[in-house]
Amino acid sequence: MFRIIVFISFFLSLPFFLSGCVNQDKRIARIIEVSLVSSRDISFSNIYIVEYGDSLFKIAKQHGVSLDSIKNINNIVGSNIREGEVIYIPSLNYSNPIRTNRIKPIKKDSKNLDKRIVNKISWSWPYDGCILENFSVYNRGIDISGNFGDYVRAAADGTVAYSGNGVKGLGNLLIISHDDGFITAYAHNSKLLVSVGDTVKENMNIAKIGNSGTDSCKLHFEIRKNGSPIDPLIYLPLK
Repeated sequence: MFRIIVFISFFLSLPFFLSGCVNQDKRIARIIEVSLVSSRDISFSNIYIVEYGDSLFKIAKQHGVSLDSIKNINNIVGSNIREGEVIYIPSLNYSNPIRTNRIKPIKKDSKNLDKRIVNKISWSWPYDGCILENFSVYNRGIDISGNFGDYVRAAADGTVAYSGNGVKGLGNLLIISHDDGFITAYAHNSKLLVSVGDTVKENMNIAKIGNSGTDSCKLHFEIRKNGSPIDPLIYLPLK
């Protein structure tokens, strides 16, 4: 079976923590909208975890696809990958996406801030805690402080694409695929409550907070669109 998948790279957090809860009103004032157009829709099925000694060329050859198709669908610049990264493989009949970037200014206090993101998917916070580390070039998601054993919730309706602990540094990890090319990831859990293929609903309990793969009790949460990491605060409702 051919597979179309989108690259999900996870960067471990730097040892930098903000004191107290972050003011959620301090949102970014612009959004870079990335449009990806291909000959077919992207579906999420199988996941490949990069192993020691792997290269993009080797992975492409193993799966019978071109190097360029993997790089394009996964938004990979150059050829560097690292052990533990989770990738999806494009099918043989995948056409390279046409990518356009449009920058749209949005006022911080604009009432349209949330309206732009609720067109098809309803988003909720996966856990009610303080933000320890924001989205950045070093952290492709947000880290949320938590109490060991508390429930982690699905941020939106979707299907479980990965449930396990095979990704180095992320402990017990869940990856959920959603409509419109979105993926969410939930890392460092103490216990996973759902399995691959399970259908989940928004706010459904899917895991328990923990410290697997890290030295503190927290949830590392990511949102990705067609493989590209996006600041979750753009999508999550204001607190």
